[in-house]
Amino acid sequence: MKYCEKSIRQRCKTNGEIIRAIYDKMLSERQPNTVRYIPFTVYEGVDMIHKPGMDFTKVFPDFQAGDYVFITCDMDGVFEREMIYNVAGCRKAEVYFNGEKQELKPAVLDTLDAVVTFKKGPNRVFIKVVAEEGKFQAYVRPLVPGLRCGADDYVYHTRQCTLADGFKGQEGISYSRLYRKEERMPEITLEAIDWIFPVKPVQTEEKHFDFEKLCGNGSVAYVYTCVQGHFLLEHQSPLKIFSGKEVIYQAEVGQFDIVFAENTPLLIKSARGKDSWGFKVKEAEKCLIPFLEADDCPDLHWMWIGPFGRETEGIDNPYGPERNLFFHEPYPSICSNEVYWKCYREKTYLKQYLHTSFYGQWFYAMMVGLNGMRMAADKLHIEEFYDYFCGGMKLICNHRSYGKYDRDIFGWTSYMAKAYKLDNLDSIGTIGMNVAEYYLMSGDISAKYMLTLLADRVMHNIPRYEDGTYHRVTTMWTDDMYMCLSFLSRLAAITGEDIYFEEMIRQITGFYDRMFMEDQKIYSHIYFPQESVQNKIPWGRGNGWVLLAISEALLVMPEDYPNREKVLEIFRRFAVGVLEWRDKEEGIWHQVINNPESYVETSGSAMFITALARGIRKGWIEADCKQDVIDAWTALTDKCVDDEGNVYGVCMGSGCNKEEKYYMRLGTIINDDHGMGIVLGAGVEVMNLLGE
Repeated sequence: MKYCEKSIRQRCKTNGEIIRAIYDKMLSERQPNTVRYIPFTVYEGVDMIHKPGMDFTKVFPDFQAGDYVFITCDMDGVFEREMIYNVAGCRKAEVYFNGEKQELKPAVLDTLDAVVTFKKGPNRVFIKVVAEEGKFQAYVRPLVPGLRCGADDYVYHTRQCTLADGFKGQEGISYSRLYRKEERMPEITLEAIDWIFPVKPVQTEEKHFDFEKLCGNGSVAYVYTCVQGHFLLEHQSPLKIFSGKEVIYQAEVGQFDIVFAENTPLLIKSARGKDSWGFKVKEAEKCLIPFLEADDCPDLHWMWIGPFGRETEGIDNPYGPERNLFFHEPYPSICSNEVYWKCYREKTYLKQYLHTSFYGQWFYAMMVGLNGMRMAADKLHIEEFYDYFCGGMKLICNHRSYGKYDRDIFGWTSYMAKAYKLDNLDSIGTIGMNVAEYYLMSGDISAKYMLTLLADRVMHNIPRYEDGTYHRVTTMWTDDMYMCLSFLSRLAAITGEDIYFEEMIRQITGFYDRMFMEDQKIYSHIYFPQESVQNKIPWGRGNGWVLLAISEALLVMPEDYPNREKVLEIFRRFAVGVLEWRDKEEGIWHQVINNPESYVETSGSAMFITALARGIRKGWIEADCKQDVIDAWTALTDKCVDDEGNVYGVCMGSGCNKEEKYYMRLGTIINDDHGMGIVLGAGVEVMNLLGE
């Protein structure tokens, strides 16, 4: 591992100053953000979400081998990082990334990879897709090096956006006309290539909201916009217009003709009539939706939602939008379960996006980092730290229901992608941990609802052995000790219910029985249920998860609770092994704990420091190892944290493997979310141990 060149200890003289420096560095790269509202247009046969692209054989049926098309898009980067740009479904292509042609290498299943530098701000991509005999398709997306998972999922949080007029900023791609193989290839610029998709829509001044066609059933629908200048509307079915809560117009049939001197928000309610349902906007001098990010196209500045009500109900029956106007989540509808806003443009939806790499993201590593920031807030009593933590968790609690709707409609959600299936502990545990902490801080009712949901999933939605111990589909990981106990311990503390204390004991003993290596007093990272064998590789962070998890359980478990002594004995036995394997010369622990040839690793070491410092302070283990813990913290901050607060030596996200060399080859990432918050937590527990 490469150590930092200038240690944090050259600048910071106290542990409190070190924690503040790391926190400030985290915050500088993980700025809070708000949800953005952007239109999204659906096209039959064109994938615009997650892995945009299409089968060009259907668009250009007369293609021949050697013919080609171009695809282009823009991606906004949150920060600079290396990534893989992947072209799937074809074997002949060229990729131009930010103006430079990239080297392409064959990958798996007819895919091509280009390793590119993803920069902060806009990144422009051009792909030349070459037809083969009988095959002409391409699907494009960024991938995470080493993991080959979608980079837009939780690492980059980017969208591939079309550049077509009338659609700029919308998720998706543009593609060109078909170029014949004998044609001279155009210059790779936006201006030189003939783009044919998507086609700029024809704009009309008159807008007809025909809710018989748009909704089908129900009795009521709503339209929202903001108007300035002359506004003329005609209707043949009942209509009510609100400006704020005030009703400014109501009639069965008629005309609404007015001049608004200032930009005025309008909520227009249309009810089913005897022969029609809807209205026509004959003139609207200036309309806009201030929070909507869209090209300056009039048809994108009108939104509608419905249906509401049964067909026998009329204009005076109030429904959601007029009682409580919001855009962050769907409304309930008797007619179609849940409904959300759409734009006037055909097949165009209002869609939510969150452009952050950390804040408000539903992913276990981000939640571990955020918990470290919360611990720092508790220790240093800095109000802005609390605001950051609570703001991120409030966003998650308030927007998950939209994300579920998003996934149900489009098959893939634009953010919080792991928040819905909830059939694995990675997607439940650390999120539940932070929701619980947020609920205790705020009393937010949305957090209470989320706690109830996640508590049900953690108890009933995870595979188990006959004795009740959790496992994954075909494997069992030590990571899951923390992924469950971090949440179960807080449920136990909040509710005081035995079911959660008993569940913690069940998991601690079940994992110990299957995964503890008695001869070395540390844990195997993976257990294979079908073979009933361990992989016998004591991965550093994998062991760190376990010791930290047991300490979380002991923090909340009453001293006289049945079987607490058994849990305490497991903690003590494991702590002895952890201390024995510390590299005295390096001061901390190795990536593969019992292999000194592996690099020393930061996140696992920080977890050991946290749990051991906690154990000494609480009297769970003897205090004669106190100096070892202090020395480990000193070594960690001296070698792995630089004078700007950057954290080095954190192993990237890991899969599982039976080969030790797999873990040896896993690289480290500076300021990785698997480590920065954990280092903060270690610092807090060392300060507690020292009485600082």
